[in-house]
Amino acid sequence: MIGGQDSGVRVQMKKGDTMIKQTLQSFKDLTVWKKSYELSLKTYKLSSYFPNHETYGLSSQMRRASVSVLSNISEGYARKGRGEYIQFLHIAYGSLAELETQLLLSHDLRYISRADIEPILSLRDETAAMLFTLIQKLISKSSYSVRRTLNPVPCTLNPVP
Repeated sequence: MIGGQDSGVRVQMKKGDTMIKQTLQSFKDLTVWKKSYELSLKTYKLSSYFPNHETYGLSSQMRRASVSVLSNISEGYARKGRGEYIQFLHIAYGSLAELETQLLLSHDLRYISRADIEPILSLRDETAAMLFTLIQKLISKSSYSVRRTLNPVPCTLNPVP
């Protein structure tokens, strides 16, 4: 079992020149979850300055994307298998890309200034780097593999004869 309330997950972290062993009791112990929580709070605060006509538009999309990051980290942690956990972390990573796009769009629409989004983009980048590292470490310690095709076959509604 990877996560869950009853299991403690043992991790090794490097702090300076020292390796620290720690047992995680909850997804809330994950530094990447804490960063994504902070990212979500900042996104909510920033989007509160958007025009009223964006309440159910871009503002709502940004909020959902930011919440999706931490929700998928926590849900994946609670899953029973490493493969499922990795899949949820990939979804969280995708939500970070979605949030970045929405932040850039909100700036280009002049809802917020570049100075307003810089700290959030920086936090997003930091969270993405941590999430990427976590995914890579989990993949390297499992039989889970990611298949990528160089030339994917296009999907069509009509079957090919």
